[in-house]
Amino acid sequence: MGEANCRSLVSYFAAIGKIDDPKLRRWLKLALSSALRPASRWLSGSIKAQIDPDRLPTPIGPHFLRSARALKRDCSAENSSLATNTPVFVYRADATMLPLRDQSIDAIITSPPYWKMYDYFDVHRLTYLAFVWCYQAPRQIGRFYGIGRDGAEFIAPRYMKSWYMRHFRQEETCNGRSLRAYWSSMRQHITEAKRVLRDGVVVAYAIANPVRNGRRFALAQALAGVLEEVGFQDVELRRREQSHRRILPSGRDTRTGRFSSNASSASVEEYVVYARH
Repeated sequence: MGEANCRSLVSYFAAIGKIDDPKLRRWLKLALSSALRPASRWLSGSIKAQIDPDRLPTPIGPHFLRSARALKRDCSAENSSLATNTPVFVYRADATMLPLRDQSIDAIITSPPYWKMYDYFDVHRLTYLAFVWCYQAPRQIGRFYGIGRDGAEFIAPRYMKSWYMRHFRQEETCNGRSLRAYWSSMRQHITEAKRVLRDGVVVAYAIANPVRNGRRFALAQALAGVLEEVGFQDVELRRREQSHRRILPSGRDTRTGRFSSNASSASVEEYVVYARH
């Protein structure tokens, strides 16, 4: 980010710390976090944390203002859509241990973490460094490293069995251990989702199937199988029209590291998986 931006960050943090309103402090920190990447040498158009050797850091001030304005627009739009005085609550919690009562929720609409494809710490590394946050690796669903052997009672979902047992050699490889940890956590989450949902209501998961080693990696079908296994009914997969903004594209430019934005060349199948409690 450069020395000048680091000095600016120190002054911003000092000024934000003097604000009495805790909500305003959090709001400004979020806007500041969003300004870190465009002010750095990181590739702005990539989902991976990659440095562009030809890019120089730009002053963080204008990016901070731009992020704050965008955040203000989003908050205003959200407030307008909730003008019916319906109470809104935001919880920060573990998806495998939801802080909600049994049968208290009307629907779950989400996109689950991807296994080994998207490192949620890596893409926010600048924020972790700037805010001096501690990276808690065990809390990330889909992490790859640092997972010990523990697969004695694990049964892989139907569409993952050949990957886990044959291709990844079960607990003998990082891939095998990581895949086991991923599906163990996802089963815990889906069990929690079933616990908090009211009878008859719906869950919807947006998820994509990439290609690995020339074969389709059927995450969506495996997720549907786990939903049925936990006790959800009427499980259905619907193909989703691919966006021009790729999350898991087919490749990237070897010179710049930028990912493709051409949906027609993307090597993923996107689905929405529906199920009824």
